[in-house]
Parts: sequence; C-alpha cells; structure tokens
Amino acid sequence: MQHRVADVVVIGGGPAGVFCAQAIKQLMPRNTRVVVLEATKELLKKVKISGGGRCNVTHARGKFSVGDLVQQYPRGNKSLVGQLTRFGVDESHAWFEDRGVKLHTEPDGRVFPATNSSATIVNALLFAAKDVEIETRTRVTDLAQTPDGQFEVTATHKVSDEERRWTASCVVVAGGSSVPLWTLVKSAFAIAIEPPVPSLFTFQIDNDPRLDGLAGISVDPARVTLPTAKKLKPVTGPVLITHNGLSGPAILRQSAFAAIPMHAANYKLPVQIDWTGGRWRLHEVVQLLKDQRLAAPQRNLRSVCPLLADGKPLLPQRLWSRLVLDSDVQWSNASNDTVQSIAENVLQSTFLTSGKATFKEEFVTAGGVQLNQLTKNLEAKMVPRLYFVGEFLNVDGVTGGFNFTACWSSAMVVAQHIASRFVRR
Repeated sequence: MQHRVADVVVIGGGPAGVFCAQAIKQLMPRNTRVVVLEATKELLKKVKISGGGRCNVTHARGKFSVGDLVQQYPRGNKSLVGQLTRFGVDESHAWFEDRGVKLHTEPDGRVFPATNSSATIVNALLFAAKDVEIETRTRVTDLAQTPDGQFEVTATHKVSDEERRWTASCVVVAGGSSVPLWTLVKSAFAIAIEPPVPSLFTFQIDNDPRLDGLAGISVDPARVTLPTAKKLKPVTGPVLITHNGLSGPAILRQSAFAAIPMHAANYKLPVQIDWTGGRWRLHEVVQLLKDQRLAAPQRNLRSVCPLLADGKPLLPQRLWSRLVLDSDVQWSNASNDTVQSIAENVLQSTFLTSGKATFKEEFVTAGGVQLNQLTKNLEAKMVPRLYFVGEFLNVDGVTGGFNFTACWSSAMVVAQHIASRFVRR
C-alpha cells in the first residue's frame, strides 16, 4: 500500500469537488497539497451534460433577493440564507467572468456560457484547478479520523487495483449521489443522511386518450396541482405534452417539491392541470362557455377554443378538441351538464402518473447529509475538519441554474473556512 500526505483531500471530482479544491488551492500557500479523488475516469461529467450540453451555470443577476432565492430550493432553503449571502448568484457570475467566460442570460433567467457549450465551463474549472492533484479511477473504500484529529483516506485504483492511503488535515466530501460513499460516511462518523430520491423529473402518463397525438403542444401558463399532496402549493408555468406524458418547467418544478411524496407513492399519483393557468374560476368558465353557446349556436364544440387571451384562442385547437372529447355537437345542443363537464376538463384535467422520466439526462437528487449536523461553514459539528459540499448535502433546487449556484456557494464557503483555519494554525 502506498502512503501519502496531503493538507486537504476532496472526495469527488464533480462540480462541487473541483470548485472547492481549486478555491482552497487559490486561497492557501503555493506548497499546500490539495488532492481530489474521483472514482470515475472523467471529472465534471454532470457539468458536461447539464442543460442539454449547454450548462445552465447559474441564474440571472438581480432577479431575486436572497430571501426569494432560497425559495427555489425545496430542501435546505432556510440554511442557505447565510451561505448564499456570502457567495451567491452575483459572485457566481463574477467568478466565471473574471476567468474570461462570457455569460448569456435568457428571458426566463437561466444563464449559459455565450458559447452555448458546457465545454467552456468545464475548461474554466479545469484550468482553475490546474495546480490541484487529481486522481481519477480512484474509489474511496475507507475513511477514518485518528486520535490526533488527522484523517486517513484509503482508496483503490480501479485499473491497477493498487491500494493507496492519504493522511490529511481536512477532508471535503463532495461525492454527489454516490450511495456507497454515503454508506461509508454514515458508518464511519455516525452522520445522519437522508436517503437519496430523484428530483427534477417528468411525469409519465400511460394510455390516456386525452393526450394521444398531442406531443409537442405547450401551454403557457398552466397550473399544476397534486391533489393528494395537500401541503404542496400549485405551480404555474409552461407545461409541455410529450409522447410519454407531461413535462415543461411547471412539471419539473412541481416534481422537485414533490420528490419525497412521489417517491413514497412509487410515482403513481393524480396530477391536476388547469390549462388556463389560474385565469378563471370554475363558475366563470361555465359562464364564458354559456356565452359562447348564445353567440355561436351553430358552431361545433371542438371547432375553436372560445376562451380568449388578448383576443386570441387561449388553447391550441387540437388540445381544445380533446378537452371537449372531440365532440361534433353544436353549441346550441350542448346541455348545461355538457358545459359543466367541459369547464371541469379545462380547469381540472386529472391524470394518473404511472412513473417518472429523467429530464434531458440530468439527474438531481433530494436527500443527503442533514444540515442540522453541520455548522454554518458546512463542517460536521461532531467531527472537526470534516466538510460536506454540493449534492452530498440535503439541498436541491428547481431548474434554472439553482443547483449549480448552491454547488459553487457551498464549495466556496468551505474553501474559505479551511483557508482561514490554516492561517490561524
């Protein structure tokens, strides 16, 4: 077995691990040894595939106060106030821009590199970490703290099968959603960890004739409600009908907040869509439809949506036709019960989800280290100099660059605290 010495060992070469390692190296003396141990052959894989290969690196400047910003995180939001005050959206923009990365902000607030390529972000991170020692294909198998407070990190190199051990003053755990690493940390230090469950997914809906042939239709805004999850608020935004069910920003946001109850229900829950986005109440839509019956009695129900926005039909004709069950009945022959049923279809379309699907190869998890066990600097209260960053924390956000913002933030907060500790020492 090879024995090595480092000042800081970072476990995990994802975005949080690399960002933290480079920041520690930048903030500390040049001879400081910072080592990153990554189990796979490639660093920053999640950065590379995020945003469809474009990398939604953070969110728009000036759009949210910190108080509003933390509301974009279904789990961990209260604990993020201090962290995002110290290093948040503005600081994330500045870090990349200071390194020559031009950023582009889209109308919905998402921020991408101007090149529209995640390689720009990957290259910036790797260049910043050029003086960090990187060990890939190196899986951590044991982690312990010695009586003198030092850490021993044991790992196996997957190619050579060689076992290596590092002695380090500090350890940063940034292993994302690696269940074996979660198990190792839990057993080694009695750290409580919420089991990982998927977040940010689309809703699969099987064999519902109301959606057949409608793939590609988007309604903005629509309102998404999970009727059996009483504590969850409705989410309003774009909803996209897909070949497999429902997607779009409103669905993804609701999936993030509903990650725990949907997992408990094996992803089989009713989902209710208000296709008007909350514009009207039920009795108001009923009256609008009755007005249509008087105004155009000879027109077929399915011919055109009579609900208007800025003088235009609110809903695409194909969707409207499906909501009236493709009826050839004329408005003059539509009974009050029929009008009531149409109004309910428009405002309360209820579908049963049959599963979930990952969104654009992205995978975000709810779960991780419970934050009440950590200081404001993300150091384990019971294990000094053991830190957690990124997806290893029980923190996750909705789409829009919020997960990466929390990642950069947690990594920088830890780096600054480790650097200050070494200065004091």
